Amino acid sequence: MFELFGGKRDRGRCSKDIPGGVFLVNPQSGKQIAHIVSELHFAQLISRKAAAELYGVDLASAGWTSVALVRLNATTGQILVKQNLPSDVWFIDLANIPEELLPHGQVEAKAWLQ
Repeated sequence: MFELFGGKRDRGRCSKDIPGGVFLVNPQSGKQIAHIVSELHFAQLISRKAAAELYGVDLASAGWTSVALVRLNATTGQILVKQNLPSDVWFIDLANIPEELLPHGQVEAKAWLQ
């Protein structure tokens, strides 16, 4: 579980004083097991690979002026990858792509700014 941060109603009203991070909770007892990555504030958080990894949109402010995409170890909270994004409102989603649709052979990726 996590406290949603950066919604339209939060802008200008919310500070980073709200609890950040992810609360790991035992679903049977409802008791908190751990509080990981408390320094991060998530606008979105989704799990992957049977919840072994979490992907999140981390915000440094409620105004979306400093945004990062992070991949976390769901048990320890270790940040596996962090990619800063341009200031904007971002959303993430995961999908399973059929093998026959994946590119094969020599693949090159290029990025450019407009």
